[in-house]
Amino acid sequence: GMAWLVRNVQVHILERVTYGDVLVISTQVVGWRHVWARRRSEIRRVDAEAGHEGDGPIATVATDWVLLTTEGRPAKVPVEVAEYFATEQQFTRARVVLPEPASDVTTLATRVRPLDVDPMRHMNNAAYLDMVDDGLARMPDGQRLESPDCYRIGYVAPALPHTPIHVHCWPVGDRQVACRIRDDVGTELTKVLVSRRD
Repeated sequence: GMAWLVRNVQVHILERVTYGDVLVISTQVVGWRHVWARRRSEIRRVDAEAGHEGDGPIATVATDWVLLTTEGRPAKVPVEVAEYFATEQQFTRARVVLPEPASDVTTLATRVRPLDVDPMRHMNNAAYLDMVDDGLARMPDGQRLESPDCYRIGYVAPALPHTPIHVHCWPVGDRQVACRIRDDVGTELTKVLVSRRD
């Protein structure tokens, strides 16, 4: 009767992929504490000619989950779950803190589409990133961040089907953009920091 809910995600893109690439994705639990668990995923490209995976990952994802009861309250990770994974208990939970905008904010108005909704009837985590990328694409020249390679996402509240959504994006220095996603009454749903290393 319990369910895991994603609260924070950090995506690091090390190499770009193209249509037709064959990828191998691995996932493992790398930490847990109280009501939290962290999962690390690695994406690797398969060398089609050699028939094996490349030397290193082309992307990594760290996801912090919170365990919820059927009433939606945080629940301690059961002993049998912790023992099954037999991994290091402690980790520092990721948090996304957005600076206040110091310049013009680009706003995208959209809506949660039925195809964006997961089995819990919330907007799917990946759909938020699609909206962020749409917001980034609408930023004016000189503010737009081309080819970002790091996304830090903090999920605050769920967006339900057909909810009007406002994506606000503003630059933070030369290589970073902050994005805040709110509903039509101003409730903060998601915070995102997007950056580029080079």
